[in-house]
Amino acid sequence: MTKKDFVISVLLLVSGFTGYSQNDWRQGFIIENTGDTIYGLIDYRSPKSNSQYCYFKKDKQDVDNRYEPTEIKAYRFTDGKYYVSKPIMVDGTERTAFLEFLINGVVKIYYYKDKDDLYFLEKDGQIYELKNTRSQVSNEGNDYLIDQKEYIGIMRYLFQDAKMTETINRTELESKSLVKTAKKYHNEVSKDEEYIIYDEKKDKVHIDFGVTYGQFNKTVRLNEILYYKLDNNSSDFFGLVFNIKNIPGIYERFSLQVEFLASEYIQVSSAYHFDKNYNYVPITENRYQLNVPLMLDYRITATRLYPKIEFGASMYFTSNDLVKTQQMTYIAGLSLHYEIYKDFRFYLLTRAEKSPRVVRFGAGLVF
Repeated sequence: MTKKDFVISVLLLVSGFTGYSQNDWRQGFIIENTGDTIYGLIDYRSPKSNSQYCYFKKDKQDVDNRYEPTEIKAYRFTDGKYYVSKPIMVDGTERTAFLEFLINGVVKIYYYKDKDDLYFLEKDGQIYELKNTRSQVSNEGNDYLIDQKEYIGIMRYLFQDAKMTETINRTELESKSLVKTAKKYHNEVSKDEEYIIYDEKKDKVHIDFGVTYGQFNKTVRLNEILYYKLDNNSSDFFGLVFNIKNIPGIYERFSLQVEFLASEYIQVSSAYHFDKNYNYVPITENRYQLNVPLMLDYRITATRLYPKIEFGASMYFTSNDLVKTQQMTYIAGLSLHYEIYKDFRFYLLTRAEKSPRVVRFGAGLVF
């Protein structure tokens, strides 16, 4: 299979799943503009999609209904993310959007996914955007980018009835830090009322462990001057797999996969021997090198049988009595997974590497 054939195959497979990529229906409810609450199923999508539309149906047999922010007041996944419809200003233009409700207390913090991550603070019915613009300054012929951190000034002004200057100065413009500061402010100024943190993460970073085995479509030949050449015979790889999930600040369908593989190659010696036709033939030996693929993967569907797109870097470390070298190449691929039981799953994979240009096929078991 050529590299072009591989890319075309991946695109065709991915396009076949595209229509089913947003089918993660979860229990939840919507709040209509009349104030009525309707329970049913909500399609759990990416943060950007969740900020634009709500896909809702009363049960599995019902037709899908798409709601825009002007059509309902709010929607929420059961014990999960809560989105409310609010008018906001983005780049000088007013729009109504679904904002993710992070904390509800004396002040309210909202998150909105647009081209960038946007945060808003509400106090006494007034909404303020928390900004951190960057400006370029020059000093002695060198240009620097400086964070303006306007959100620090806004929070100092709004939180001036509490002695929190040091805490505010340490606050980062991201969900966890903003919620932590808003919670502290609430506790400082309101002793009687309770605050609510929506979708407080109960799942910590989780690492799945597994094993994998497969073959390259060609074998790399490596000589003493570190020249990579491809042999038409296939070669093996096998090793350990570590898949890191629930990474803070990253959409939950993404995960990081690290593999430690023994990868087969052919070592070509400078010594020769004669074949039966009295030709000089270099002495070769099959050996193994350490191969470490590091990939970011994306789970396309939430079904029990699901595909993943993978891309990243593949590093090779070779050391023996003849050569010692390190090499890195780009890697991309597609894998198909089947959940046997909870985190126990089996998968098939196909990947292409840029230099040397090889395609690998294999399988793995993760638990």
